[in-house]
Amino acid sequence: MSVYFSRLRMASIRNHLFLLALGTLLPVVLFAAGLAVVQAKQERQTFERGMHDRVVAITSAIDAELRATMGALHTLAESQALTDGELERFHGLAQRVKNLHPDWVTVILAGADGLQQVNATRPYGAEPLPIDETASFEAVLRTLQPAIGSLSSGPRGLRQAFPVRVPVLREGRLAYVLTAVVDPVAISRILREQGMPDDWVASVVDLRLLQAARLHQGRVQVGVTVAPAFHAALTSGPAEGAYRGSTLEGTPSYVTWRRSAFSGWSVGIGVPAKSVEASAWRVLVIGLLGVGISLALALLLARLLARRIGEPVALLAAQARALRLGDYTSSLQHSQPEASRLPPSDEPTAPTDAALSGADAPGPTSLAMRELRELQHALDDAAHAMHALGLARSQAEGANRAKDEFLAMLSHELRNPLSAITTAAQVLRMRPEGAPAISAQGVLQRQTAHLTKLVDDLLDASRVSHGKIELDRRRLDFAALVQRVAVQVVGSSPKHQLDLRLEQAWVSGDDTRLEQIVTNLLSNAVRYSPDGGAIQLVLARGADRVLLSVRDEGVGMAAELLPRVFDLFVQGERGAARSQGGLGIGLTLAHRLAELHDGRLDAHSDGEGQGSTFTLTLPSSEPLSGEPATLPAGTGAVRRLDVLLVDDYDDGRRMLREVLEGAGHRVTEAVDGPQALEQATAGAFDVALIDIGLPGIDGLEVARRLRRMGPQLATTLLVAITGYGAPQDHARSREAGFDLHVVKPVDGVDLLDQVQRLLQAAATAADP
Repeated sequence: MSVYFSRLRMASIRNHLFLLALGTLLPVVLFAAGLAVVQAKQERQTFERGMHDRVVAITSAIDAELRATMGALHTLAESQALTDGELERFHGLAQRVKNLHPDWVTVILAGADGLQQVNATRPYGAEPLPIDETASFEAVLRTLQPAIGSLSSGPRGLRQAFPVRVPVLREGRLAYVLTAVVDPVAISRILREQGMPDDWVASVVDLRLLQAARLHQGRVQVGVTVAPAFHAALTSGPAEGAYRGSTLEGTPSYVTWRRSAFSGWSVGIGVPAKSVEASAWRVLVIGLLGVGISLALALLLARLLARRIGEPVALLAAQARALRLGDYTSSLQHSQPEASRLPPSDEPTAPTDAALSGADAPGPTSLAMRELRELQHALDDAAHAMHALGLARSQAEGANRAKDEFLAMLSHELRNPLSAITTAAQVLRMRPEGAPAISAQGVLQRQTAHLTKLVDDLLDASRVSHGKIELDRRRLDFAALVQRVAVQVVGSSPKHQLDLRLEQAWVSGDDTRLEQIVTNLLSNAVRYSPDGGAIQLVLARGADRVLLSVRDEGVGMAAELLPRVFDLFVQGERGAARSQGGLGIGLTLAHRLAELHDGRLDAHSDGEGQGSTFTLTLPSSEPLSGEPATLPAGTGAVRRLDVLLVDDYDDGRRMLREVLEGAGHRVTEAVDGPQALEQATAGAFDVALIDIGLPGIDGLEVARRLRRMGPQLATTLLVAITGYGAPQDHARSREAGFDLHVVKPVDGVDLLDQVQRLLQAAATAADP
């Protein structure tokens, strides 16, 4: 009976200690559980903030797309054709601008009455149609500001699109409304670029609450209405917000939306509620599970401690009861447990491992020194990196300055001839006959030749720098070449005196490239020589070398410029007026072409204002025993030709036709490959002039098919006309069956001369 009471009292003490520990832990447990709930709520709020940031990003991207469209329309509204009121020319310009923007359905120019004056997808002069979407049109009329319209289906309901409109003002008054009708695919592309999960829903809603683009499960919907909950949110008043509702498919979702202040359109993203809540529930469950495990461990530890405390208390209670009952034996047994009767150990305590190994362990001083050395190495590495960064920055800044200077030079050199060409074209339009017309034609020829040389120099500089120049070497009379170029370059400048001192000299080289070297040297001398200055050419032949010296009395060069005179884009100071012109690539090109001919080009000047001397050194060659007879230009009978002219560029084709017909030839036009093949089937032609870059079937394929069409085209001369003149381009045209490769811009007179010479050579070869 006494044992039962002892156990009951011990259990009571344990329970009280357990309840005490539980009471102490309970506030901590409740706080931890609340913290888990708060963390789950914060997890959902973080997710919603991420959705809001994504909505803002999509809205900004759509606004940027719409602003870019408005910018293109503003540029088109300022075109000269529209300023001059030439709507037919503006119609062609609008078609070209539309083709540059694949997402544009059409470009429309309408008057204030709402009738279309120009529609890029309809022929010019067609019956005017009314504007489809009138709300944005009326907004432009009312505010004279750009406007973005809502989605509409067009006149035949075949394609949904939305308009972007800008006013065209003349002297502060509305003259027209210019509209770009944009395919919603431009909006859906922005949504796809966000990389959202397939179960999310992204919507872009216009002012009429129609969805311009809705992306869900990888499919895009256009023109559908919004879900009721989304409709209520958009019409509630605020510019942005979030709610929990259902999508069009009935899926419960968290939706975040925002209305653009620029366009008035709204963007919304819906995420299935189970995805959002799953994350929050996961955080909550993990938090509560951690709290539960911590609580269980704490209770287990409390029970163990309660047992250790309860057992001595129970023993004391049992001993007290035994003494009260006079049971001393039991009292002794209770007062001396087995553990207390164990004999004490007399063995000394062993020393610790730390004490034994303390002498070998690294001390604080050595550790600190090692850390300082590592820090010093890190600082050294950082200093080297900063130095390298400074050098790279200096090089980048120098390259950027060189680029800016080159772009400024290129702009100047292109604007001058373009200005002259524009003025000459205006003179020809106003006075097509008489002396002014003849003068304007001369200007056009000179300035187009100048532009062609600029472009050729740029291309040649690039080819030489990349090692893509191939020389066509043969032995040639270098003295004759120098004399011919000198007469052309310096002789055409009446303001300079030419002093020729030429010895007979032969070299082995590419006559075109050698002529290019001499032309650049003489052009440089003319450019930097004052009016009346003398330019001296001295050609001398040594034992195995030919030396050509070009001396001028021009501005000369400073000593610091001489080492860099052959670097690309390097020029002397010429002031803001830039009267000498040039891009600074002629000497570079000449220097590298000389090296390709196993020669060298050197520069010398006694200083600024002392003139310059450039010396070209080339290996000499033995003269030919007898030069082959060549067919002079213009010899032989000139006969009337049947010409097939194939080119999709209207202006170039028409002008070339004028030249050909002016020379007495019959011309048949084709604008693409299929039409050219059809014309060739219908009749025989002496010459076919074919543009390589044709739409659909390119010029190379047209040539191949013409060569396979039978005997009637066996003698037809095929001439490739293209803007590409690299050696591989010539090779491709030859493989396709072309007889001649002409690089644009085309000189019609020179082209006719080459064609007549080839035809006459073919006729001579065929005549035994």
